[in-house]
Amino acid sequence: MLNEVFGPLRRAARAIFKDDIRVARSEAGVRVWLYDGEGPALPPGELEKQRAARREQELIDRMRCEITGLLDDLPGSRQRLRQLAHLEQQFREQGLAMLQTLPLPVLRMALTQFEAEVVNWAPEGLACLRSKMAVALQEREGAGEEDHGLGDVPSDVPALSVTEVDVDLDEAALLAAYGVVQGDKETAAG
Repeated sequence: MLNEVFGPLRRAARAIFKDDIRVARSEAGVRVWLYDGEGPALPPGELEKQRAARREQELIDRMRCEITGLLDDLPGSRQRLRQLAHLEQQFREQGLAMLQTLPLPVLRMALTQFEAEVVNWAPEGLACLRSKMAVALQEREGAGEEDHGLGDVPSDVPALSVTEVDVDLDEAALLAAYGVVQGDKETAAG
């Protein structure tokens, strides 16, 4: 009970005699806050903005590090996964802005290659990069951005290629698959 009565008085005395009162003008108006001499002398809103910017930069650094680590760990991956390697290079140069500047075919193929190569999505950087790539691709396609084919692909990016897969199909399986396709055509025609 005494704490309820004297607590506010104690805080007021501390504010008057110990803490500094800081004033800052911003677009939102004048902000007044108590500064106890510890930490940065910024208004609480500005301090939170700085923390959010620092967290965002740490996440971008993690994404960059993890995509580079992924390509470094896969022998020959930069030659085999050229679009993903190009995305990694552009990410180093432009940051996340590369998601808006890469040609759609390159971004689409890089996402396909990325999803095919990653087996463990536990690293936060990889999962976040994959999510941002998918969202950027969907937004750009949804906005009606034209897919100009390969004409707009930078000259240092080779033509899109599908990863080669060795498949052993026996003749019976091929004939069966061909028969299903032929049967579908005949049913559609009839």
